Order: sequence, then structure tokens, then C-alpha cells
Amino acid sequence: MTVTASAGETRSRPVQVWLLVWAVALAAVLVVFLLQDRLPWAVNYPASAVVPVADWVSALMRWIKSNLSWLTRSITAVLGVPLDFALNLLAKNFKIGHGADAYVLPRLSWVGVCAAAFIAGHAAGGRKLGLLVGGCFLY
Repeated sequence: MTVTASAGETRSRPVQVWLLVWAVALAAVLVVFLLQDRLPWAVNYPASAVVPVADWVSALMRWIKSNLSWLTRSITAVLGVPLDFALNLLAKNFKIGHGADAYVLPRLSWVGVCAAAFIAGHAAGGRKLGLLVGGCFLY
């Protein structure tokens, strides 16, 4: 016998075993479904066995809200910086400075942003990547 012939025989056996396991599992589910009136314990989950995960998560969130608000607000402030920058650059006018002496940059054109994304994608990975990135920005 060759090595490939013996390897083929060992591979066919697990497939048959898994087929048998799936058939037995499907038959068990079918039997329980058909006998659900006679076997209510197999269908109805007991209320005493329900783990109160929702209560635990609610208690944890209340504790975080009352004790770690300084941390959550600082994370929000850090995440707000790039969001505000993108909002000012793409949707509003970007202002440098304060008051009457502020220099105002007009917002960027979305057509220009999509074209720049297409060019960057094309330069990084070719025509297909450029079309994907440009299409995503257009979307």
C-alpha cells in the first residue's frame, strides 16, 4: 500500500462518523420536538436556572457611571478631537486662530476627497483597490 492510499482510508472514516453524529443529533431534536407535550422539562427552561447577566451588567454600568465618569469623559474628549477635525475639514469651515484675525479654510469638496482616496488606493494596490476605496468614499 502507498502512503496516499492509506491516508485516503483514514480520511473517509471521520466523515462517516461525523455524518452519524449529525444524524443522531437531528433525530434527537426531532424526537424532543414531537414529544414536547409529554416532555415539558426538555422544552421549557427552568426559571431558577436563568443566570441574571442583565442585572449584573446593569449594576456594573451604574457603578462605572457613578465612579468612573472622569475616565469615560476623558476617553470621549480624546475621541472627539479627530472627529471634530474631520467635521470641520469636511463639513464646516476650518478656522485657524480666534476672532476677526482667524484664517478660514473652506471645507473640502467631497468629489476631491473621493478622487484623492481613489488615487491613494490606486497607488497602493492598483486599479481594483483604487476603485474599491473610491467607491467606499462615494458611498
